[in-house]
Amino acid sequence: MTVYNNDTKIQAYSSGSSVRGASYISPKGIFRPTCYIADDYIAEADILTNEGKQKKYQKWLKEVEEGGDEAVYRDGKLIKPATKFLVLGTPLAQGDFIDQISKNPEYKVFQRSVVDFDVDEYFDNHEHWKEFRNILFDDKREDSLYDAEQYYKSHKEQMDFTTIWEKYNCFKLAIKYFGKRIAFMQELMCNVENIGDKWFKSNIVKSREEIEENTFTKTMLTIDTAGVKNKDRKRSDSFAFTVGSTATNNFKYVRSGQLRKFNEFDEYINHVIKLLYSFEDITHIYVEKNTYNGLDVERIQQEMAKEEHKKLTSRGIIFINEMQRKNKDEKISTIVSDVNNGRIIFCSERVEKDFLEELMDFAGQKFTLHDDAVDTVAEFANRIDEIEVKNKRIQTLDRRLLGI
Repeated sequence: MTVYNNDTKIQAYSSGSSVRGASYISPKGIFRPTCYIADDYIAEADILTNEGKQKKYQKWLKEVEEGGDEAVYRDGKLIKPATKFLVLGTPLAQGDFIDQISKNPEYKVFQRSVVDFDVDEYFDNHEHWKEFRNILFDDKREDSLYDAEQYYKSHKEQMDFTTIWEKYNCFKLAIKYFGKRIAFMQELMCNVENIGDKWFKSNIVKSREEIEENTFTKTMLTIDTAGVKNKDRKRSDSFAFTVGSTATNNFKYVRSGQLRKFNEFDEYINHVIKLLYSFEDITHIYVEKNTYNGLDVERIQQEMAKEEHKKLTSRGIIFINEMQRKNKDEKISTIVSDVNNGRIIFCSERVEKDFLEELMDFAGQKFTLHDDAVDTVAEFANRIDEIEVKNKRIQTLDRRLLGI
């Protein structure tokens, strides 16, 4: 709180605190606020549910707006102006606080976007930017980012476009658009109208032979569990299994993707064992804990400990068994651009058709019946980055130093 010598007061509140009863007591009397300024009033946590979106908006209407004064006129002359409300920020999702305020007729809206054209249509149809995208996401190149930048510099005159301010670099904007489109649309276009459509627009599929030519650095299995013996097998969730790897070229490969429904619990356990034999480089297994609370992990480990599976035990496979607490939409949004642009590549023989179709149908948790496949791909893509590879260096000694 700051009080100035011109008899004014400025006080800051966090967006989660209450401003009820805010006032200024001065020698001239008690005054209610003459101006409220909301700067980035919402956070990611405020858009995770419809209830969260409404709570923030309703708080503003009932608490903040009601804390102001209406204009006072005498004999047609303005004696005291109405309290002003200024809202600064960018929309994060349809129906959030900023989105609703922008549609409120009591507010004048000043919206600025980094460009004044349909950015999706522009990048989808521009000959040079399409080639730029192909270069950027070519997993056969040693340094695709460098090659894409050189292509841009060679065709800069044809590829540059007008932006709201000269400080924006077209090359850097394109990298952000192709890499994280949702964030680009939110932060730089102030546009959330298409969030709710199908998230994935394209994918790259390559043959098993092409994919297995890569040198893989890390491989893991991620599992999204479901119940067994479901009566409504059509509408019930499936078990989803993703085997994914990172390679020396920094691309990620979904080497196997499967959806399964089991009649017996042991069928699920045996299927995991089969996958471990099929992919001998799996070092980590992530299993969602919500359904079986760790019982399935215990059964898998017990099966692995049997004499006939001694080979599996010797691999030192690490299990990650955690509850799903993170918002799924937030988690899945992190892989959208990587799938669309081919940073995550799918194996044509081992990623089953229904698995990939379910992923491509994802339109947000609220609008999607099944999200098992995309959930396991997101878990793989995010968690494999956290796995540390410890390379043991082998040193040789002159035999004479050992007295041999």
